[in-house]
Amino acid sequence: DANTTQLVRSSDYGSSWSPYSTVTTGGKSVTALAYGGGSTFYLGTSAPGANSQFKSVDNGQTFTAMAANVPTSVFYTVTYPNDPARQDTVVFIGGSGVCKSTDGGSTFTGLITNALGNTAVQPVVDGGEITYLSGASVIQSTDYGTSFTNLGDIPTNTVFTWRGLAKV
Repeated sequence: DANTTQLVRSSDYGSSWSPYSTVTTGGKSVTALAYGGGSTFYLGTSAPGANSQFKSVDNGQTFTAMAANVPTSVFYTVTYPNDPARQDTVVFIGGSGVCKSTDGGSTFTGLITNALGNTAVQPVVDGGEITYLSGASVIQSTDYGTSFTNLGDIPTNTVFTWRGLAKV
């Protein structure tokens, strides 16, 4: 069915895969999946607006569409599953900007557009610090995604992998 996405899982480190659940995404491509702690998962899609980003509170068996104020084309979802004080925090990084929820996705801050998320690499998350590339610009938050600063362009001839930046 073109309106659904089949989630699969592996219990042997990727040697084999089995169907797990089906998410009705309305034909939108799944672009991000993140563990949120406990039995919570967040799923991002390539589409803008309402009913484009989803949340599961039953280990991914079912997903419910979240608030409308989220970026288009979510590339990455940042969560803090090992931080009990921030288990309800989720940050979506997408093509039109970045938004943040501190109540498990019930509401989101407005889009932070100076932190455009057109990124092809996995962000680095270190405590409250989120760093990623947007085009050639390095974008960083030091307050768990509440605000972002453009640190400037990466130097010419810099090598990085599509899997992510490295913090040194």
